[in-house]
Amino acid sequence: MVSKFCNRWARFIAEKNPALGFVLRKAVKFYRDTNIPASLVFYIMAADAGIEVGSFNTAWLCEDNKLFEKDVTDVLSSKSKIL
Repeated sequence: MVSKFCNRWARFIAEKNPALGFVLRKAVKFYRDTNIPASLVFYIMAADAGIEVGSFNTAWLCEDNKLFEKDVTDVLSSKSKIL
């Protein structure tokens, strides 16, 4: 049930704004590939655009994974590689 809701919600967002759909797809892809710092960057982008799930997932990733500043800085410095 939850999976169906998530899929519908993601599709709704992507249809309304394809750029945000791209950001959310990248965030989920990196999370599934266990690249947490890269996933965090994309969720921060979604949060900055006003998507609530971006804020929630950013907070969850930071709390759950106890990310260090160095990890995020490394990802941001190699931004061209993740886009």
